Amino acid sequence: MSKKNIFCFILIFSNLVFSQSEKWKINSNSSYISYSGNHILHSWEGINNNVFGLFVVNSELNISDIAILIKVEDFDSGNPNRDSHALEVLESLKYPQIRFYSDDIKYFKDEIEIFGKLTFFGKSLEKIIYSEIKFEENQILLNGSFDLILSDFGVKLPSFLGVKIDDLIKISFKIEVNKDKI
Repeated sequence: MSKKNIFCFILIFSNLVFSQSEKWKINSNSSYISYSGNHILHSWEGINNNVFGLFVVNSELNISDIAILIKVEDFDSGNPNRDSHALEVLESLKYPQIRFYSDDIKYFKDEIEIFGKLTFFGKSLEKIIYSEIKFEENQILLNGSFDLILSDFGVKLPSFLGVKIDDLIKISFKIEVNKDKI
């Protein structure tokens, strides 16, 4: 992601927050978002270790806003041919980014329920994501998973030997957010 895109992303997100809250940054070195998919003949996984974003955290360590951005091209399944075909299917030149934004987070002990908007393949849909949450000194850790239905976003399912891949993709994530000066 270019510095210009990151700066614009931060500027837009900064306008959404109150001065009593702090902006915490996702630690891209220890965060990831992964996917797993299936076909009748085999299964596969891919991981994206380049997760960018900001969380707005108030003085009680409650998250009020989440903004996450990842690039489609940064997913790696360990198979360059599969990744190249995925970039074609997902039209990564036309839709290079996946974004998630939420300003509606509910707390339940060690878990949170995040109501947000997921933008993928040029389409935005409301999504509820459940996550474990842990607080450490100047750090918040989120772990969770959710299902993604490719056809909900208008993705044309590729086929292998005349059989399409499963429409359901499992998404898993580990997000580390640090209290950094932005």
